[in-house]
Amino acid sequence: MKINLLTVLIFLIFLSCSVSDSTLQIDQEISPTYSIELLKKINQKIARKYLEYTEEKKISIPVGYYGWKDIRSTWKNVPEIGQYRTEFEKADKEFLDFLCLRDERMKDAIEKWKNGTLEKGEWSKTKSIVYPSVRSKYPEDYKRYMSTREEKLRICNYKTIEFLLDQSLEEDWLFPIDWIPQNQMSSVLSDDFIQSLNDELEGFSVEMIESMPD
Repeated sequence: MKINLLTVLIFLIFLSCSVSDSTLQIDQEISPTYSIELLKKINQKIARKYLEYTEEKKISIPVGYYGWKDIRSTWKNVPEIGQYRTEFEKADKEFLDFLCLRDERMKDAIEKWKNGTLEKGEWSKTKSIVYPSVRSKYPEDYKRYMSTREEKLRICNYKTIEFLLDQSLEEDWLFPIDWIPQNQMSSVLSDDFIQSLNDELEGFSVEMIESMPD
């Protein structure tokens, strides 16, 4: 009883699939229970490698791709994670306050947003004008506020996904990986990593097969 790991990876990553009946038909000889357990193992390894990659490269994880409902629920219901979001929102406000102080156009745009009179596309247009203008006039202050904001966002997003990944392991559910951007996934799936994953799963496969009833 064997499974082709490459087939699984292609099926999961390049087709961006979710677990379904078709997922469990990768090999007709493999039981659904075995397939699910193997997918859990693979996704855990890939997701943790992705976290390592984003930490090493100082990349802010695009948590919106994971799904805003689960992300916002985590911020709201898990105090230790919600605190990271609070810290980001504080840094974000300080950055916007700085922009408003230095350029009336940003202040006007925020007032319109609060009043519900901000036209579609006006916010993006205002940012495209104000950001470079303030950056050129006050480079040091701009860099300080922006850097703090970006770092708080990066930490918040990392901690949120890390929490969900740990939760999936503790509660024994399949952590999704189809939301990870393709270009970042390609960097994660190095030849060395895939080989190490193969080696580890070989032992896992033997263990699972031996535990199956005849």
